[in-house]
Amino acid sequence: MISLPSPNSPKSTAKDSESLARPSKKTKIIEAALDIFLHRGYAMTSMDAIACRAAVSKSTLYAHFSNKRAIFGAVVSLGVAPFAGGLSIPERIDDLRLCLKNLANSYCAMICTPDSLAMYRVVLAESPKQPEIGSIFYNAGIADARRSITNLFRSLSHRDLLYFQSDDEPEIASDLFLSMLAGAQHQPALFGMNTQKPGLAKRIEMAVDLLICRFGRKGH
Repeated sequence: MISLPSPNSPKSTAKDSESLARPSKKTKIIEAALDIFLHRGYAMTSMDAIACRAAVSKSTLYAHFSNKRAIFGAVVSLGVAPFAGGLSIPERIDDLRLCLKNLANSYCAMICTPDSLAMYRVVLAESPKQPEIGSIFYNAGIADARRSITNLFRSLSHRDLLYFQSDDEPEIASDLFLSMLAGAQHQPALFGMNTQKPGLAKRIEMAVDLLICRFGRKGH
């Protein structure tokens, strides 16, 4: 196993530290490809454009990725985190209704960022030809968000803040809750329509009310 010298090691130099601080060429390629894919789409993105944006040679590009399809797979695998990472799952919950409203606002904001919508469009357009890409994006993004909320609902159940009659109900409740939130907002946004829905606050309020009415304990 090869170990890199520590920046604090006596043999380490300023050049070593600077090298460690710089992103790897592979990282630069993925970041460059992500930016181009989001703005041009898959079909209009070329290996030449990626190499130019990443400031690497074509030989370096092909040393890391055999073709554009391989780069796109890496972009979806590693680049999906920022789109799912916007979901705010609280660690401490003192007010159930406020917790759910904050969660709902966080989710609605996350799915309608310009980059999130652009990634959705690129993946949707390419998924029929590359089904594995769609699976990667769905499992690392959409499904991961639902898993996080399902786990939160299970935690709320263990604390007697929500009540479920069977083991599968937290997952079903999570799916229904997110579907209510995204319904009239996300799909229009994917088609470039106005995402600033004036009724979003009311939609969130009603979704939270319905969830608590069905699964909430008395007094919450």
